[in-house]
Amino acid sequence: MVEVKAEDLPGAVPLQIALDLESGKELREVSVAPSGGSWTFETGVPVDRVGVNEDRGLLAWVKR
Repeated sequence: MVEVKAEDLPGAVPLQIALDLESGKELREVSVAPSGGSWTFETGVPVDRVGVNEDRGLLAWVKR
């Protein structure tokens, strides 16, 4: 599950989430509400790493 906590968003904003899989990187785009949100992604295989906002369009930190 990916959980996003948001601060000072003017409205819903798009956020790209990168799932690193054995077969390569899979990109998903979600819409983050001003209150934040959480998403579960079904991949069928283990996820090696989760990255958010790799294009640096929004300031984001990854906490494990």
